[in-house]
Amino acid sequence: MRTSDASAAVAAAACSPAPTAVRRTAWSRSPTGRDPQEPPPAADLSYEQYAGRACCWCSKTLSGGAVSAGISRGRIGAHVLDTEVYACPDCAGDHVQE
Repeated sequence: MRTSDASAAVAAAACSPAPTAVRRTAWSRSPTGRDPQEPPPAADLSYEQYAGRACCWCSKTLSGGAVSAGISRGRIGAHVLDTEVYACPDCAGDHVQE
């Protein structure tokens, strides 16, 4: 590339508009930075929560009326820890969006 072509490319890049950032409103994210409907990370779950026998948010033992809360995601190195987690009816009304 000639010098004039290089300087033209630099000038064109400098004149291009800056990418716009996506703004999040106060209600779209929780204080922790995660989506309010998103289950906790897999690394933060107890054994009972990870196995689906306890609510993923309040740790209450699930017996009947459990609602799927989605997929709890996580990794340890190359090992994927993703698992489906469940919520009690009380927490399901607060967190799970039907």
